Amino acid sequence: MKKALSVNFFILLLSLGVCFAETQNSPDDLKYFDRLNHSEEQGIRYIITTLGSKSTISLLWYRDSLEKAGNQINDVHPLRFWKEVLTDPKLKMYSRKIGGVPKRQMVADFANSLETVARRGQLKPEYLQDFIEATGLDGNLIYYNVNNGQWKALVELFFNDNIQSRSRYR
Repeated sequence: MKKALSVNFFILLLSLGVCFAETQNSPDDLKYFDRLNHSEEQGIRYIITTLGSKSTISLLWYRDSLEKAGNQINDVHPLRFWKEVLTDPKLKMYSRKIGGVPKRQMVADFANSLETVARRGQLKPEYLQDFIEATGLDGNLIYYNVNNGQWKALVELFFNDNIQSRSRYR
């Protein structure tokens, strides 16, 4: 039963649109500096609040609405997604509540997404600098993980409430 739930949940998360790794969009199509439209903002808000406030089992009941929300953010750069989450106190609080299977899957999906955008040349220094300045995360840790291809460790930072802003880049 536990394995079946894990497989079903994996399918659920893949359908969210949270996984950007195999996006059909060209590198220039992913938004970083563009202002998010209302639909994209709502999609991010819905995904994070739902994943952060519902039990893993109950998320199965939200599959269709999560899929719809995921479709709304297809053109959003993964760092821009996390910038939105980490600069909004309510979303940041909900992101800290995501655990277990949903968190592990998000970490894996976003790690793949970041690796893909890096390979495509879309982890530009100006994106990283803006992200660090906006979120207050430790720039040294961000750059270390990016420069060493430590994508999972990078995404784990986004969930970590204990990271202090010690950045010399800020």
